Amino acid sequence: MDRIVEIFGGRTKAVRRRRREALVRVLGTLLEGQEDLGPCRVRELYSRLAAIADAHGLGLPKTVEWFGRKLTALKGVIETELQVVVIDRHGHGDKRWIALQKKTAQ
Repeated sequence: MDRIVEIFGGRTKAVRRRRREALVRVLGTLLEGQEDLGPCRVRELYSRLAAIADAHGLGLPKTVEWFGRKLTALKGVIETELQVVVIDRHGHGDKRWIALQKKTAQ
């Protein structure tokens, strides 16, 4: 039983790692040649990234809601890997705005 948990637990971790890497890679592709991104609504960002992910055969969360949760969970990873500052603003209702700004060298 422990071996089964070990095997499937390892697969689960690998799948999560690939999904995390996919999100960061797709964001990096979108940021290429740009200083900043946004602010834009999470739904708009998801649509833009989904098109890039499809073109590169990468997977993103299936819904905008899960995508938003992933953005929140991976904020530190995104900032470190892409050398950006993630600015997350909430508006009226369920409106959420995201901006990415390149970190300046100091």
